[in-house]
Amino acid sequence: MKIFGSFSIYDINIIEKNFFMKKKNNNWWKVHVVMATVTFIVTFSLIVSYNLTINELKAEIRAEPADEITNNEVINNVLLINRLEKSMIEEKIADSTEYLLRVLDETYGGAHKYYYATNDSFEERLHTIYTSSLVYTLLKIYDYNNDERLLTYIDDAVEFILSMQNLHTADKSYGAFHYSFYTDSGNKEDKFVVGTSSKTIYTLIEIYNRTQNEEVLNSAVLAADWLLTMQKEDGSMTPYIKKLNGEWKDTGKESHLYNGQVLSAFSRMYKMTGDKKYLNGAEEIADRTLEKVEMEGCYVGDDYRDPNPVSSSWVILSLYDYYLALDAIDDDSYEGKYGKNFVKKTVLGCSFDILDRQIDDPTNLQVHGRWDGSFSTSGNGWMNEVLSDVYFFCKDQDGGESCDKFKDAMIGVTRWLTQFTYGELNSVGLPNPEMANGGLFWNREDKYIRTDSVCHGVNALVNMIDEYEDGVLLKI
Repeated sequence: MKIFGSFSIYDINIIEKNFFMKKKNNNWWKVHVVMATVTFIVTFSLIVSYNLTINELKAEIRAEPADEITNNEVINNVLLINRLEKSMIEEKIADSTEYLLRVLDETYGGAHKYYYATNDSFEERLHTIYTSSLVYTLLKIYDYNNDERLLTYIDDAVEFILSMQNLHTADKSYGAFHYSFYTDSGNKEDKFVVGTSSKTIYTLIEIYNRTQNEEVLNSAVLAADWLLTMQKEDGSMTPYIKKLNGEWKDTGKESHLYNGQVLSAFSRMYKMTGDKKYLNGAEEIADRTLEKVEMEGCYVGDDYRDPNPVSSSWVILSLYDYYLALDAIDDDSYEGKYGKNFVKKTVLGCSFDILDRQIDDPTNLQVHGRWDGSFSTSGNGWMNEVLSDVYFFCKDQDGGESCDKFKDAMIGVTRWLTQFTYGELNSVGLPNPEMANGGLFWNREDKYIRTDSVCHGVNALVNMIDEYEDGVLLKI
């Protein structure tokens, strides 16, 4: 694109020659003023023209036909791929497994939340929830490949998790898990988040189901009992409590993410123990959640976030867990306010609803396949994980061919997530490519790796690997 016609450097020479011929002996200083002005205008026009041309070129590249896009093009560490094969998924599971083992602290056994790939460093802090999520993922991987190496890492990590539980009976946080541990000072953070205890319960249940270890069971019970103390009269959850200057502080905000995490924890605890107090706690959250869905629809927000796919997905997963809890009740007369069938219809209805929010734009590989309103690998990996549970639930409920919609959506977002996974082709320039290999960096702007991004990504891949056919799954 040109702004000033075909104006060029050649035109400057003509202007200069004509000007000097007319003004050769008079007002010489005006010559320099005019020439400086002309030079500035021409230079500026060339710069603008160049920038606009480059932008047009980029737009043309984004809009070129899909079959002309070159696979494995790297833009700002994003590895653009227009095809996905099952072998690529198997490779990513292997690489990400090794990455997760590297983020476990050798001294304490806990997991870091962040690895800063651009300067090859960890924060001096270990997190209970990310350690629990990592163990949960390693258990899935062990079930998939029977890699005996993983058991040692799991043992050390579970020891760290149990050490993070507050066992001081007089404390308001008795039974809860400290949010984090500072490796430089050796101090535990006096912050207790309901999501941390909830997701740790998920992992403890998986450990107990495999080992029948009573210490693990007792830890889960203590944590679940603390969660009951954090439930408000309206059924919602107080998100956290934190000790500041010797006093306990909390927040009056409500989070569907935290409500959902606790609903899943109560539902799973009821299935494991048969204790009705957990079912009652679950019912209070479920009723509040279902009321909101009835009034506002499946796409929800809260006091922390505008309506978004991640909060909405927690509605789906938590109600799915609640359905399984209702399905496990021996007493057929216990139905709850809404009933099991209504819960099932809500789970499947909201799941199909959220499929419509997945971006379908094959001309732009950097966004195609992710969820509108979710920009990170953590959020989209989580969506993938939730849909894998929904997919099997749909099949169990005789959903027929409609269930394949979830499978297709997962293949699409898996391709997107693969682009944001560090590997040989897109880690050039990092100070330690070997450390970053297999990690999913946050998004196009932020290149750090968050542990939950990797965990969610791998969970979905392992859940679905046997459902995917050999060979090419997707070609754009």
